[in-house]
Amino acid sequence: MERDKYFKQTELLNPSKEGGIPIHIYGCGSIGSHLAVGLAKTGFYNITIYDMDIVEQDNIPAQFFSLESVGDRKTTALYHLIKEMVGTNIKTQEIEIKEDFMPDVEANSLHITAFDNIEARQIIANALEGYPVHYMDGRIGRYQWEKYYVRCNTKADWQEFMKTLDGDFSELTCGEKCLWAVNSQLSSKLIADTIRLVKDRIPYAFEKANIMGVVEIKREKWN
Repeated sequence: MERDKYFKQTELLNPSKEGGIPIHIYGCGSIGSHLAVGLAKTGFYNITIYDMDIVEQDNIPAQFFSLESVGDRKTTALYHLIKEMVGTNIKTQEIEIKEDFMPDVEANSLHITAFDNIEARQIIANALEGYPVHYMDGRIGRYQWEKYYVRCNTKADWQEFMKTLDGDFSELTCGEKCLWAVNSQLSSKLIADTIRLVKDRIPYAFEKANIMGVVEIKREKWN
C-alpha cells in the first residue's frame, strides 16, 4: 500500500485536518519565496501569493528560485516550483498593492507580509485592522530578523503593533540586505508559528533576533 507522503508528521501536523487555513503571503522575495515553499512542504495547501516582480539574477543567492526562473514572474515561478516539489496548486495574484487594495478577510485567515518596505506593510495592515483575522509580519536586514503576530480585531495589541510601522526607517545598501541563512531561519520560524496557530498555541506577540540567536523577546499568551 502506498503511504501518504505526510504520514511521518500526522501527529505533529495533519494536512487533511489542519492544513486548510487560508494563508495570504504578500511579497514573494527573500522571505515570501522561502515561506511559500516551506508552508506547502509542511502540508498547508490553501495558499495565495501576491507579487508583481520578475525573478532577476541577483535574486538567486537569497531567494527560493533557480537560474531557470530568471525572467519569469515570481508568482509563476513559485507556482510551478511548489507544484513540482509537493504537488500542491497554490493560488497567485500578480497585483500591485496600492492604497485601495482590499485583502480577502475571511474569518480566521492568516495574512503574512513579506515586503521589503514599510509603506507596503502599512497598506496591508490598515486594510486588515478590525477584522477577525490573524496577521504575521516578517522583516529582515543584515544578520537580523524580526517577526510579529497580532489578532487584527484586538484593539490594544493592534495599536502596539502599529507603533512598529511609525517613524523613519533607514534604507540598507544593496550589498547588506539579505542572506539565505537569515531568510530561511525567519521563514522557518513563521512556519512553526503557523503550526502553533492552527493548534491554538500562539505563545508570543513580538520577537526579534539576529543570526546568533534571540536578542529580545516579549511573550504573551493568546487566549
